[in-house]
Amino acid sequence: FLTLDELHRLLAECKHVPIGCPKESSHQRYKPSPRLYAAVALMGFAGLRPGEVYSLAWRDVDLCAAELAVTSYKTRGQGARRDVVPINNVVVDALETVRATIGRAPHPDSLILGVEPVHRRLAHFKGRNHRQGYVSGCRDLRDHCLRHRLKRAAKRAGLSEPERVTPYCLRHSFATALLKNGTTLH
Repeated sequence: FLTLDELHRLLAECKHVPIGCPKESSHQRYKPSPRLYAAVALMGFAGLRPGEVYSLAWRDVDLCAAELAVTSYKTRGQGARRDVVPINNVVVDALETVRATIGRAPHPDSLILGVEPVHRRLAHFKGRNHRQGYVSGCRDLRDHCLRHRLKRAAKRAGLSEPERVTPYCLRHSFATALLKNGTTLH
């Protein structure tokens, strides 16, 4: 897992690494985006799962109260669970940065990462086997691209083992930091 110092170094590098997929147009590919910065902040400093980050819409965000309403679809067959998650200044700053780049008030239903979830895009992936009932965020090439950009940012941040930096590594680093500070996870 990453230390708090490593998380901050990684987050600083994520402001400069574009989230666009390498197979997308060259304009998107090289244009820096604060969305990677927000994704890393949400996983590393709020403990969200990648699917929760992908599915997070602006209606779920209350920056004044520093809270997120997170819908979790982790367990199939039990339906969705909605939790209110407190967020710190790092996450608030990342979300404000994303909102500032939009240039106007975002639509409440628009997703923070700006990619449509798989359940809205199934028509484009005929022939692929998607699990029924599991609704998470974008799980196509963009998930792969997020991992790629994360590893690239980890290398630029000078982390000793950038290949071990994954979205779940960030989530587990957050949980480890909470436990070290005496917080329970239940």
